[in-house]
Amino acid sequence: MLDKPASALRLRERLLDSERLMEETGCYDGITELTLRNQDPLKFETLHTKLRAYCVSAREMARRISASPGVREVGEMVVAIYTPEGDAIALSNGIMVHVHTMSRFIKWMIKNNYEENPKIREGDIFANNDAFIGTVQVPDVMDVVPIFHEGTLVGWSGAVCHELEAGGITPGGDVCLAQERFTEGLFVCAEKIGENDEIRRDYVIRCERNLRMPIYWVLDEKAKVASCIDMRESVKQLISEIGLDYWMKVSKEFIEEGRRAQLARTRQLTVPGIYRGHTFYGHVTAGKPGFQLLGDPDWLYNIPIEMEITSDGKITMDFEGTQPWGYHSMNCTPAGMDGGMFVTLTQHMNFEGLVNDGAWMATELKLPHGTWTNPDNEMVATATSWALLLPAYGVFQRLLSRSFVARGFVEEAFVGQVNSPMIEMGGESQYGTPFG
Repeated sequence: MLDKPASALRLRERLLDSERLMEETGCYDGITELTLRNQDPLKFETLHTKLRAYCVSAREMARRISASPGVREVGEMVVAIYTPEGDAIALSNGIMVHVHTMSRFIKWMIKNNYEENPKIREGDIFANNDAFIGTVQVPDVMDVVPIFHEGTLVGWSGAVCHELEAGGITPGGDVCLAQERFTEGLFVCAEKIGENDEIRRDYVIRCERNLRMPIYWVLDEKAKVASCIDMRESVKQLISEIGLDYWMKVSKEFIEEGRRAQLARTRQLTVPGIYRGHTFYGHVTAGKPGFQLLGDPDWLYNIPIEMEITSDGKITMDFEGTQPWGYHSMNCTPAGMDGGMFVTLTQHMNFEGLVNDGAWMATELKLPHGTWTNPDNEMVATATSWALLLPAYGVFQRLLSRSFVARGFVEEAFVGQVNSPMIEMGGESQYGTPFG
């Protein structure tokens, strides 16, 4: 047991202590009672709603800054607020894939001693699109900004945009011909890309010289940074109103409440038991133009899934029996598998909008090491990981539907995800410039 108060601990110690308390008590950060909620439920719920409103407002503001059609028109963006240890407290609407991916990114920086080097300071901007650190695929570029109050790190604000062009071996964001990491495009690996609330010029130059259409990436960066700063200032104002001590406690209670809410929703909608499903996914590449020797064979992926729902509401997904990773762009990482889980949970179970990392703590993924779900080689490509994620989580959705119907919620049954064709293109525009 660490005998120093949490405020005196280094970030890495605080993270490890939080993980230990979760392991020992089964509750987030050892919170066995929701004291603040019980003392004043109205204040508690009002603050939670405010935080989500801040996230939604920051996202909508950022969409109007970006000129990227992916963000401005389609809405491929999400904004979130995290604890100092990197656990999601509240998120906007948008691409709910990233409830826990940004969390993994922040935790990776903490565990790799970023507090010491390159240091975490007020006004710093960190970015990442490395799936083995914490995202789904190369075009999912995330920015996080630390939030300080009177010199104390009190949280992080974060934003993700899906980029239309990633600078890979083929034009576009989903680089289908990538066979190894080295052909996927521009990587930003948990990098400090800005200081004093300003994106570094050398980072912008790197984007301009490594992307077919850098304007969208750069404008999206500005939109993300603007949303993060907006969130940061909103949280600092909130802390000045409610006090730092209350903030540090209530932000963690929100997450523990989210964990309990996920368990309760599962108990309400499903029937405990073991559910099994199966699917296959084929990828015909042998002899096709453009494929190099490593990725030349045809691929047929066997995806068996066992879902267990316990009487207390915990959902466990086991991918035992699926196949190894391959030299293609369809591999996934644990962060990406988290994303597939949250796409389902937020649309079909946690649709009230208050989802956070508590829901992740109420679920479990068993991803066999060395398979496409959890590669033992970090040099593999993940550029089109959704090619395998979609059919895999389509099975999960069918299994959930069976459980909904078994409980009597026939109207909640839904058809699982399937793959659909996607076309990306590139070349020279009418202005004589590259596009993709």
